[in-house]
Amino acid sequence: MSTAPKFREIRAIHDSDTVRVYQAYNPAIAEAAVAANSFRAPHRAGAWSDSRMTWIKPSAVWMAYRCGWTVLKDRNQSRVLALDLDKERFFEMLRKARLAHKDSAMAASGDGSVMVQWDPERQMDPRAHGKDALTRKMPDVRSIQIGLKGPAAAALLDPAFVMRISDVTEAFRSAAGHLQVGEVADAEAALWPGAKERPVAVPADVRRVLDMGEEEEAAARGPPSPKVQLRCFSFTDEDFANGNMLRWMSGTLVAMDYCPSEDGESVGSGEERGEGEEDDEEEVVGEEEDVAAAAA
Repeated sequence: MSTAPKFREIRAIHDSDTVRVYQAYNPAIAEAAVAANSFRAPHRAGAWSDSRMTWIKPSAVWMAYRCGWTVLKDRNQSRVLALDLDKERFFEMLRKARLAHKDSAMAASGDGSVMVQWDPERQMDPRAHGKDALTRKMPDVRSIQIGLKGPAAAALLDPAFVMRISDVTEAFRSAAGHLQVGEVADAEAALWPGAKERPVAVPADVRRVLDMGEEEEAAARGPPSPKVQLRCFSFTDEDFANGNMLRWMSGTLVAMDYCPSEDGESVGSGEERGEGEEDDEEEVVGEEEDVAAAAA
């Protein structure tokens, strides 16, 4: 039985009561929130605001890419917090979601306070430098990003919803250190010292809201690429001169090599590629900064 991840599914650290998501903040907000186990403390201090869009992500590697493992990108995202959310209220929140990849008419469900993007998932890659931050895209797998504003962002102030806040910065930094020397297995052990992310059983009505059905996934993937086939063609010395040649035949690009046979004929081997075979990777919808990014 295949264990490959589905195109769209929510993968998270979770149990019967909670679902873990991540956010990156500056040290002042992170320390205040962890100390109080609530965002109410930094909110009262004027450091945390629910007035603009803030994003939560259940994928630790996607969070690592976004904040550069807390050391490679923005200093305002130098601390990563794990938020353990009440699972039933998490699903209730997603029932109100609008989808970033839908047009405005189709996305009109919900009140606009919850926005969902399905971005290409990321996986660890020690060879990926620069803006990729030791990660690379998984073009056939999507990761959910959940944007909150207004009443949805204000819900993060409710300790009955955000049940536990943990600072996991050191786990992210330790994982990055292992990746920088090519130790992927050790990086995974550092990032997930306990349970790893696994698929969440999402209620059927929420799956419909989030376009997680098989038909929606098939439409998002697009038609399958034509398969590559190898064919041989025969031609004589009188037909073609020595060397390689390319020609279009019935809309198919054929590469043929000239190689004379013992009986004076030549045999060309051609690799056929259907038109438009090159993969079109879905463009990532513009990413928003977490609400803390403005609070230096």
